[in-house]
Amino acid sequence: MADLQEELPSVVISIDFEMRWGVHDIYGMNFNGYRNNLENCRSAVLSTLQALVQRNLKATWAAVGALGLNDWDEYFSFAPPPPKYLNSKLAVRKEYADIDPSGYLHFAPDLISEIVQTTGQELGSHSFSHLYFREPGVTSADFIADMMAVARLWRARFGVTPVSLVFPRNQSAFVDQLDGAGIRVWRDTEPAWFYDCNEQGKNTILPRTLRFVDSINPWTSRVSQIEKGVTRASLFVRFDLPNVLWRIQIKRIKRELKNLVAGEVFHLWWHPHNLGFDLAIGTARLVQVLDLIAEVCVKNKASSKTMKDFAYNERSSVLSL
Repeated sequence: MADLQEELPSVVISIDFEMRWGVHDIYGMNFNGYRNNLENCRSAVLSTLQALVQRNLKATWAAVGALGLNDWDEYFSFAPPPPKYLNSKLAVRKEYADIDPSGYLHFAPDLISEIVQTTGQELGSHSFSHLYFREPGVTSADFIADMMAVARLWRARFGVTPVSLVFPRNQSAFVDQLDGAGIRVWRDTEPAWFYDCNEQGKNTILPRTLRFVDSINPWTSRVSQIEKGVTRASLFVRFDLPNVLWRIQIKRIKRELKNLVAGEVFHLWWHPHNLGFDLAIGTARLVQVLDLIAEVCVKNKASSKTMKDFAYNERSSVLSL
């Protein structure tokens, strides 16, 4: 069976778990902005874990490190100094503690524990405070300090040292520093120029529109070849599409899964808060996607894998924690 699994194409799921850290620069002090999605995030995480286990599917949960803390006091004592962004709005503000004093939308150590304890799930890194590593002002020292903070917290609190990394906002940078940070595999963007325009100055309406059209184009294929040390995204699942467009995206997923051949990877990704627009609809659509993946895996036409399964294990050890 092991030999058969090695010969099969792979289906990877990575989930960017970030809660309000992932949109803080967008909504700032507007605590009600995107609030419905964020408040449904906890239920979305639990329902996703349940659905994955029921179908014997693996996933990498690339979590913001700060989610593993209990409160703002821990955050401000543990977090590395923020980068000196040229655009100061990108930095985490101390005032966030005033608008969310309980930390309900910023901290979730209970959910991180659930992920770690759930069969087949990998806890990866999404940086400590959702840093944007390609924005002006960020240095390699900022990157290393951030990676080390996640590793220290994961190890001390959850008994895990992260080896997988998803760059926030898909802004890959300082890749030459990954070895020293103990990261052995990272998620790259889909293979088209408009997927690699994620800095503030480049993420204009044109690449955003092209990404949207590409993601629902049933005839596009973004599968990649199996590699060590990197796994390239294939499709961002847009759970909040209108019904007509959702059916088109499902057609795309079905075709990608059907046409997979040995040596290929189909890598889907999303955020838990993407289900939060309407939890019932979002969960039903999640189940629809997972059923399609489970079907090809049960029929031994593909193998469910985490990002860690593509780790390059000969890299150097993590820097001293």
